[in-house]
Amino acid sequence: MQLIKSLFCFKGSDNNERFILLSLISVLVFTFFNELVLASMISKIILIALIALVIFASAIRRCRDANHASKAAWLTTSLYAIALLVIIALPFATSYGALILPLAATFYLFAQPAKHKLSYIFGYNGPVDLNELIAPAVKQQTKAERIEPSLFGAAVENQADDYQFSSEQYSPEQAPSNLDSSAQYIEPSSTQTKSPNQIASLFFYWFSQKQKLILAITGALFVIASLLIALPLLTSDDLEADNGTDVLQETVVEHVSTRTDLLEMPDNFYLLLDENDGLIIHWQSDSSATGEVWSLKSANGDLSCSDIEFNNGDKIRTVNVVVEGLGDFYANFSPLDTEEIVKSLAKRGNFSLCDYNFSLKGSQRALNSNPAYIDYAN
Repeated sequence: MQLIKSLFCFKGSDNNERFILLSLISVLVFTFFNELVLASMISKIILIALIALVIFASAIRRCRDANHASKAAWLTTSLYAIALLVIIALPFATSYGALILPLAATFYLFAQPAKHKLSYIFGYNGPVDLNELIAPAVKQQTKAERIEPSLFGAAVENQADDYQFSSEQYSPEQAPSNLDSSAQYIEPSSTQTKSPNQIASLFFYWFSQKQKLILAITGALFVIASLLIALPLLTSDDLEADNGTDVLQETVVEHVSTRTDLLEMPDNFYLLLDENDGLIIHWQSDSSATGEVWSLKSANGDLSCSDIEFNNGDKIRTVNVVVEGLGDFYANFSPLDTEEIVKSLAKRGNFSLCDYNFSLKGSQRALNSNPAYIDYAN
């Protein structure tokens, strides 16, 4: 509980390791819940608010630890909030490219050196008491490191085998003279993995000494992020235009109607109206067929699409049924039948069309939610 309190604490300080870990974990948590758990837009916005609060609190503490202006925390949090909103608004995987800029701001704060020597617990120093979390570990370590006295140094050799002394505990000059040669101090090699503080120092050097290069890199990252977000939007418009051209070429229809007043119905189908208030029923399937699959004028095509049949036995003929794109069915009806079909949709239990069955549970409420269909349904 104390650890959670420390996440939302605006006082105290965070070292650079804690700050960058909290930022990266927050992004991973958002990605998991956004892709696999949450479905509604409201729940995703609430998640973004919580993540932004955690990042902002940690950024404020990091700024205090580095004696840095708090505007860096505001900028970093704002970039995260905007990026996460872009991700939930655009259904493209490349929208995650919006995280490039906030991650760059995160590494900037990560690189700032601490101005004061503080005692950190899990990277945090502040009013929230985290001592209880480390007390058991400290007691266990103290007990393990205690060396029992021995007579005439008889047990020294065995103890040297049981305990290893790191460079943090001893220097070469301070190493006890009675230790076995196997426990001698070893100088760190140049191939040793860099610690987070060394990495932060490297970043700080670049930020402070290569300012023009950093500005150029920032500009390039902004362009890359913009392209990752914009390209799917541009290509999707081109694909829709191409699909529309293909449908017009493959479909023999005298007139393409205008579709308005889209209404989502409970069982994964939609209602629309054409320019003459003729009803259109739309649904999606995995059908590979394209073009006009049934036409009343020619009486050719799939006979299962020739009429809509309700569970009470009522049947109403379709004018035609067209499949567009990748399995998008559009069943067009005469304006003379619009009122009768909508009333049946409101009162009946189910209907079938083109060998597809649809439930009408909750259809009355859906129809009453749209002004274009209220008068027809009642």
